[in-house]
Amino acid sequence: MTKEELRGKGISLDEARKEYGELEDFYKRNKGDTIWWTSPVGTIGVILFSFDKKTLFNLYPDVPDNLSDEQLRVFCRENKWWVEHFSYIKAAAVKRGVI
Repeated sequence: MTKEELRGKGISLDEARKEYGELEDFYKRNKGDTIWWTSPVGTIGVILFSFDKKTLFNLYPDVPDNLSDEQLRVFCRENKWWVEHFSYIKAAAVKRGVI
């Protein structure tokens, strides 16, 4: 599969549980956000998120390349800190015309 074909795919909740084990409860960082956050219980450094609580993305390997344009647009809108502090996210978003 090409990079473009992988965009927006993520992994299913079941696959995430098989790979990472038990997950923390989903939560939103801000009221009105679209993105749900979680992480494996008892781990440090694995940050997972979802747009629908069914398909999960791993923050570091999946952002920005494995997000669809719309998903990247939402991610950038709701997570300005990540965008500003990780220049490769911002560069990809600008290149793809989502910000």
